[in-house]
Amino acid sequence: MTEFYGAMNNMIQNSTDLTAGQKAAHSAIQNTAKTNVEASYATFDFALAALAIILIIGGVISSFMIPSHPVFLVINIIGIFILVFIGMVMTNTYAELVSGEGASYLGDAAENFTMINYLMQYLPYIGAIMVAICSVVMFARGM
Repeated sequence: MTEFYGAMNNMIQNSTDLTAGQKAAHSAIQNTAKTNVEASYATFDFALAALAIILIIGGVISSFMIPSHPVFLVINIIGIFILVFIGMVMTNTYAELVSGEGASYLGDAAENFTMINYLMQYLPYIGAIMVAICSVVMFARGM
């Protein structure tokens, strides 16, 4: 975000069509906008973490409502392996996007999202634990 605001400010400050007052006003507006955007990082980070927690709770409640049958155990075991594999691919892709070569801009922005970085780092584990808990809830309820 800093690079974008810096480039815009350079274009405005180098413009010959604007007066000094207009350039100063733009700098003030730019600084305010930059501060507001950086302040919203924490809100967005908490919102996505809360969404993940709500989805996990919803999954547990939904698994309680599903009628259980022994064949679902096989489906759950296969589902855990598929979920862990997809989670590993997503974790590695996210790590490459954030810290890969030429991704310094995305990496700088990702530093502000500590909870999302944690969730993405441990996504396969979180998914496997969630499926295991949902399986226990589904089969503990009885038939």
